[in-house]
Amino acid sequence: MKGLPTIIIPYFKLRYLEATLASLAAQTVGGFKVFIGDDASPEDCLPLLEKYNDRLDIHYHRFAENLGGTSLTRHWDRCVERTDSEWIWLFSDDDVAGPECMGSFLQTLKETEGKFDVYRFNVRVIDGDGKTIHNQAPNPREEKTAEFVLAKLLANRFSFAVEYVFRREAYKTAGGFVDFPVAWHSDDASWVAFARNRTIRTMDVGEVLWRKSSLNLSSPKPEMVRAKLGAFRLYLNWLQDYFPEPEFQARLKSGISKLFPNQIQHWGGNPGKMYGLHFWYFFSRYTGTPNLLLLRTLMGLDGLRHRLKLSLF
Repeated sequence: MKGLPTIIIPYFKLRYLEATLASLAAQTVGGFKVFIGDDASPEDCLPLLEKYNDRLDIHYHRFAENLGGTSLTRHWDRCVERTDSEWIWLFSDDDVAGPECMGSFLQTLKETEGKFDVYRFNVRVIDGDGKTIHNQAPNPREEKTAEFVLAKLLANRFSFAVEYVFRREAYKTAGGFVDFPVAWHSDDASWVAFARNRTIRTMDVGEVLWRKSSLNLSSPKPEMVRAKLGAFRLYLNWLQDYFPEPEFQARLKSGISKLFPNQIQHWGGNPGKMYGLHFWYFFSRYTGTPNLLLLRTLMGLDGLRHRLKLSLF
C-alpha cells in the first residue's frame, strides 16, 4: 500500500521484543515491512522472529560490529540505509504500538496530503510489566519546531523516538540523524532538522506505549552523567546555530537557568568535581547567570549537606 512506512527496530535486547512484535502484528492495517537491525547483540532473536514470519514481513540483518555502544545514531543511520520506503518509523525493541497506529498514520497522511515531513503519535508510559505509570497530555496537533524544543526543555514534556514517522527525503537532506554522545537529545535535534525548521503534525488517533525500565538509557546511572552533560552542551550549541533568533534564545536561556539545576539530579548523580566545574563554567557563560544551585549539585555538595543533616539526628 502506498505510504506505508518501514518500521525499523535497532535490535539489541531480547527481553521485551516479543511484546513489540505482537503489537505490530496486531495492527489493523498490515502490509508494512519490519526491518530488524541486529547491533551484534549477544542475545539471539532469530527463533522469536520465526514465530512471526507468517504475520509480519520481517527483514533481518545482523551487523558484525556493535555501534550502539559508541554511537547509537550511526547504528540508526545504517539501519535506515538498508531500507528504501518513502516513510520511516524508527521504533525500538521494548516499546509497544497501539493497534490503530498504522491505519491512523495512513489516514493522516491522506488528510494532510503529505505536506509535513515529520508526523508523531501521542504517548503513554508503561513499566516493565506493561502497567501504565504516566498518561501524557496530548501533543499539539500542529507544532512549530521552535515551540517543540522549548516545550521539551522548559515544560518537562516527554518525547520519545518511537513517536515519530519521518520522510526519507527529509532525512537525507538533513544528512541523517544528529549525532550527540549516547544519542542524548539526538532524537529531538533530528526531528527539528527533518521537519526543516517548520511544523510537526500529531496524529489524532493511535498511541505508542513507551516502556520505562532499568534497561533504558535514560534510567539514572552515575556513569552516564558525563556523557549526558557533554551531549547537552553540544545540543545547546546546536540550538544556538539552528535558532539564532534573539527571542528564542532569550526564552531558552532564561528557562533552563531556572529549571536545569533541579533536573540534573535525575541524570544519574554528579560527574566529578573537575568535570562538573567545567560544565558549570560553560553553562554560566551560556545563560549569562552564575547558578550557585547548579554548582552545588555538580560538586555533590547538596548530597553532602543532606548527609550532614541526617547525621544530626
